[in-house]
Amino acid sequence: WNFGDGTELSSTTRGAPFPNQSITHTYTRSGKYAASLQITWGGTWKASGTTSEVSGGAIVQTLYTEVNVVSAPSKYSN
Repeated sequence: WNFGDGTELSSTTRGAPFPNQSITHTYTRSGKYAASLQITWGGTWKASGTTSEVSGGAIVQTLYTEVNVVSAPSKYSN
């Protein structure tokens, strides 16, 4: 996570929808922020007692959005 206000967060959990969110951020000032999220997907497989990584490497996806904070502090949750 890059919240666009100089704050970044790394997590190995996928988060959850409201009201059970586990990833949150509080903006301390009003304004427009360019927030982004980079997701990396990888996997392993196991057969006959042998575990290996899925071939082809990890899949990386980046999502962007503009957050307009009208009144601070505001809490963003996922």
